[in-house]
Amino acid sequence: MSGKTYAILGGGGSFGIHAALYLLDHANPKKVIGIGRAALRPEPFSLNIEKRERYQYHARHVTHELDLLLELLDREKPEVIVNFAAQGEGAVSWKNSWRFFETNSMALARLCEELMKRDWLQRFIQIGTSEMYGSVNHAAKEDEPIKPPVPTPRRKWRSTCIWNRCTGS
Repeated sequence: MSGKTYAILGGGGSFGIHAALYLLDHANPKKVIGIGRAALRPEPFSLNIEKRERYQYHARHVTHELDLLLELLDREKPEVIVNFAAQGEGAVSWKNSWRFFETNSMALARLCEELMKRDWLQRFIQIGTSEMYGSVNHAAKEDEPIKPPVPTPRRKWRSTCIWNRCTGS
């Protein structure tokens, strides 16, 4: 997939930053765009990725700034979008759980419906979470029944189902 533009949603988090670094070092991208809900954190967290050639970072909140996010994506036209974006922190997802549902399910449904209208998008990669399987004593496979100990992983799993339903995957 060399020469492509990649957008990483959840690009301000540690997984998003490491994915961007990997793409920059191994995929020969035209550009990698990190997109997160807040400004990029300082160097110990960002690993100075903002200083890398062919990298940009933009703060856009998928729930509250979907219009701004779509304007950015329409301008940049990434062929590949990798979605790490989700409210995590399983233990606190019991309190004000509607916030987690709004971000992990509703916002993704809105985003997916809009992305289906874009002919420039070649691939959307939804990143899941190992928390979906709960505690196990063996290596969990993708067809393992989900049994998350807290609500957040179940909502992230629903996000994958939403994308699959939108695309027929």
